Amino acid sequence: MIQIRGATATPLQGVDLDLPLGQVICLSGADGSGARELAQGVLYRESRRRYAQVLSAFERETLGGERPAAVGELNGLPPALYLDGVLRQRQCVAGLLQLEGLLGRLWLEQGQARCPVCAGRCAAATPEAAAEQVIAEFGGEACLVLAPVDLGKALAEELRRAGFLRLRAEGRLLRLDRDEIPPGPAEVVLDRVEADAAHRSRLVEACRQARALSRGRSLFAGARSGRQLWLNQPFSCRDCGRCFPAVAVPDLDSTPPFHLAYAGWEWGELRAMELGQVGDRLAAAGVEDGMLGPLSEATALGLGHLPLGRPVEQLSTGEQQLLQLAWSLSLGLTGILYLFENPSRGLDAPAQRRLAAGLNRLVEQGNTAVVLDHSEAVLGVAGLVCHWEEGRVHMGEVGVLTPTLPPRQTPPATRWLQVAHPDGEWRLPLGCMVVMVGLTGAGKTALWSQVLLPGLQARRGGALRLVGRPGIQRVAVLGRLREEPERLLLDHLGIFPSLAAQYAERSAASNQGYAPEWFMLSRPGGRCPTCEGKGALAGDLGLGEEISLVCPVCEGRRYRPEALETTWRGLNLAQILELRVAEAAHHCRGVPQVGEALQAALACGLGHRRLGESARRLGPAEILRLELAAQRRRAGPRELVVLEHPEAGGHPGDLRHLGEILGELCARGTSVLVETHHPQLAGAADWLVEVCVGQPPRSGPAGAA
Repeated sequence: MIQIRGATATPLQGVDLDLPLGQVICLSGADGSGARELAQGVLYRESRRRYAQVLSAFERETLGGERPAAVGELNGLPPALYLDGVLRQRQCVAGLLQLEGLLGRLWLEQGQARCPVCAGRCAAATPEAAAEQVIAEFGGEACLVLAPVDLGKALAEELRRAGFLRLRAEGRLLRLDRDEIPPGPAEVVLDRVEADAAHRSRLVEACRQARALSRGRSLFAGARSGRQLWLNQPFSCRDCGRCFPAVAVPDLDSTPPFHLAYAGWEWGELRAMELGQVGDRLAAAGVEDGMLGPLSEATALGLGHLPLGRPVEQLSTGEQQLLQLAWSLSLGLTGILYLFENPSRGLDAPAQRRLAAGLNRLVEQGNTAVVLDHSEAVLGVAGLVCHWEEGRVHMGEVGVLTPTLPPRQTPPATRWLQVAHPDGEWRLPLGCMVVMVGLTGAGKTALWSQVLLPGLQARRGGALRLVGRPGIQRVAVLGRLREEPERLLLDHLGIFPSLAAQYAERSAASNQGYAPEWFMLSRPGGRCPTCEGKGALAGDLGLGEEISLVCPVCEGRRYRPEALETTWRGLNLAQILELRVAEAAHHCRGVPQVGEALQAALACGLGHRRLGESARRLGPAEILRLELAAQRRRAGPRELVVLEHPEAGGHPGDLRHLGEILGELCARGTSVLVETHHPQLAGAADWLVEVCVGQPPRSGPAGAA
């Protein structure tokens, strides 16, 4: 049982909770209500801080320490992992599932290597292993143990002195003490020995001598059959003796210098193989469960169609969500607190049910899953639901939360975008909301990211043709703030330069020659040189997220003391950064651009957020609102706004607010293109595009597509 007592931070102030371990716990509530703050700000950060306590004093001093959780008492907290569904690793599907190394070792250790020149089997052999193979291959026949050398006069004389008198050159057996020896390649005869168990030790000794003379190579030839077998210390071909450089465990992007096959597959073919295919083939080959586990988990979650070598950045949003859960399940850990942020994002109804089943399997492994989600499938498997509403926490079941989006009336479209697709032509109306729907993995993301967006952004030929002079001059793809998590809210609103200019105009600054750039945190000047304007010093424990310590020089204020001497309307810049958007909108009234941007942010529901907060602190719905605030200022018929799964979070309050903002954008002539699985968002569309597997997209008015 996790016991939380005496929470002090807003919006958790006054919250006392008991969260049972060993089940799925659903945290429900609009962004900023407290659900995300509890998961990320309390449970995860406090778990990391406690982990840091096991380090030495020097390590803690070097790395800094995570800020304490904003609670008076927190008991029973297990080790935690926070998974937001965004795969930032630059690797392929097999690498994320930790399969690449296992497959590489399997192919090397149990596969069959073939020479690319003669197709002979390749292997490396110790002297003992070589003796066993000779006995097995020659079955009692007398064998010559040979050491290949490049013979010259000096080496011939040295061999005579060492007592090696027999050699083979040009297919003939010669003696160094009486025959004329031609210069060039030759093979020194170390011994002639019967290939049977009684002479095993003699074979081993002769093999060692051969390798000492020929840099690790040894050749065995049947005295009667003439058959030859190369058994070298380095990895080499048994038929032609060709040696290959030492090979580490290959990854899917590397090609070994020899042909490597296992279970009927060449290593080079494996990259294109699908997870389900590989799992079935390896199961039939009797591979250990440790390798089959990740494959079976991924297949059970509906990811069996993914190729092993597919880069994770090319996956759809839903596929990334499920792949992260498959990775969690494949770890096989016990006693972990898994914290999932909106795992149903980008998933259709069947995929959401597979997600819920996967969460149950994670709990059955002996873990606890805390999920920030509002989907029906996740709520259905939750043992406990904690719902934030109007500053209070309601424990127990809250039922399925269905938003009601406001009705809209959109005039008939007069501008159209015609799309020339490989499977046919179709068109999209502009100045309204177009929604793209379809099953998870059907190709929606590929359609809009590889066809629509490149054509629109290039504004030339290709797969798109513009009909009716639509006049789109700017395409805004929302949802990119997660790529810049450290930028501050006022940076994203675009008002920092204007605010810096206000301070540079004050006499305290102009007398010192301080330009507006001097007050910007992105540049040296007035910012604290120790923390570079971040207010904290950061380190990395190697767990995927930084830990931080308040800067001891500026004490978190971000600026030098001389910068804080300049005030505008009674506040310095450090105090401006602490203002909430609602307070800043009043404080900055009358300032061109600044007041307008703050009013847009206020209208988008960000009034409770501080100007100095980073995007890392915002929930997905709030990030979207921040981007929409910028779009609200630019709204007009020349703009096209693209949103991928804006239902992230799925709370009715967030979705209703989103519907209102999108409706306002359309009313001003902005074209909106949405990819979603959410039925209410799809129901609010003016035009639907349905993407089906193996079929051309179907496009038409809402209700007819």
